[in-house]
Amino acid sequence: MAFQELIKNFDRLRDYMRDFFLYGYKTRGDHPDKSLRTYDNERRRIESYLGRYMRFRTQEGGRGKRVWLSMESAELEHNPFYQAYRSKSFTDNDITLHFFLLDILSGSPPPQAEGWTAGQLADELSRRYGLCFDVQTLRGKLREYESPEKGLCIFKAQRCGKALCYRLAEDQKDLSQLLEEHREELEDFLAFFSETAPFGVAGNYLMERAGLSNPHIRFKHHFLTHALDDNLLLAVTEAIREGELLEITNFGRRQRGQGLGAPVTCTGVPMAVLVSTQTGRRYLALYGDKRKKFHSFRLDYIQSVRRLGPCPPEILEEVRLHGEESLNAAWGSAIAWRPRRERLSMELYIDERREKYILQRLQREGRGGTVQQVGNNRFRYSVEVSDSNELMEWIKTFTGRICKLEGDNRQVVRRFYSDMERMKKLYEGTD
Repeated sequence: MAFQELIKNFDRLRDYMRDFFLYGYKTRGDHPDKSLRTYDNERRRIESYLGRYMRFRTQEGGRGKRVWLSMESAELEHNPFYQAYRSKSFTDNDITLHFFLLDILSGSPPPQAEGWTAGQLADELSRRYGLCFDVQTLRGKLREYESPEKGLCIFKAQRCGKALCYRLAEDQKDLSQLLEEHREELEDFLAFFSETAPFGVAGNYLMERAGLSNPHIRFKHHFLTHALDDNLLLAVTEAIREGELLEITNFGRRQRGQGLGAPVTCTGVPMAVLVSTQTGRRYLALYGDKRKKFHSFRLDYIQSVRRLGPCPPEILEEVRLHGEESLNAAWGSAIAWRPRRERLSMELYIDERREKYILQRLQREGRGGTVQQVGNNRFRYSVEVSDSNELMEWIKTFTGRICKLEGDNRQVVRRFYSDMERMKKLYEGTD
């Protein structure tokens, strides 16, 4: 089978791009769940999109060739992963109808008509271009370009008697004029939006269409792989907005990194998408209808998402009521159904004259906690959360300043003091 640059299955390509970017130590034989031909084809596709960022190294002992993607975010004008969204496969009819239908609908409709019917478009294609298309084929393409579910909305449809009449959406006519009239104002806005906001590929597309560049804006912390998950994020946010059930097919952390085991499927009501300001990881909070509890799925571990239709109103109302309460009580991505709040307080030594930045950090990163001065250069941070264990990674960043730690969860407090004692022995060389 000849290699083709265009893709049909974006999910498969997404997995390979993520592996090459995150797991650069892998070789061709480290993908046991994929055939060698599939691996070679996907690698060639990625090389055609991202060739300037690809690196290769032959392993010692004849263990194969390592492939990885190397990118310096401070040097990037735009996210290179957006290139993959421009490579969807199509047939000859797809590309022919795309341009010819746009050409016809951009002109005036037939006399005394609100738009073009499928039959009229078939006749016009024959008259103008000498092409003969079945009316049913045209109806399928028109529905695809009109459907909001596919995210296209290029055409608008309205009922004209017994038939549907199609016309070009108004925003399609005004887009080129808008980009031209506000070119200077849009340049920096689109450059920032396309690299930071969800669905930034839309901003990147507009920049390329208008011939705009990004000469000024660079990012120290740039979460490039978010672009690979935006197609999943679109389905998730639409399901949240419409109150629909979702079916999630998910790989765990060890499965994703090592290609082990089968994916897990979970069905439920999506509540929210949570984004970590520290790591950039994105999580889907979903109420699973089988175990009757909240789950947190990392978006980059989700293989696929399927919308199952509307959720019963009474279930949706109950889930949203308890979900809002649970999200307010959560520190991180662990969400409990009807959470029991745990109090945790930490007393710190902070030089209030020379280390005001520490106090500012407590206020900035404390997520609703309170900071009180309890003595000379001593401050207490207090918070109530559903799972105080989630705070420990953050709390340990203040090691050396912590005078006392107290909380309702005694196991968490004991483990903290045990870890500090072990670290002390390790540095003293007595362990």
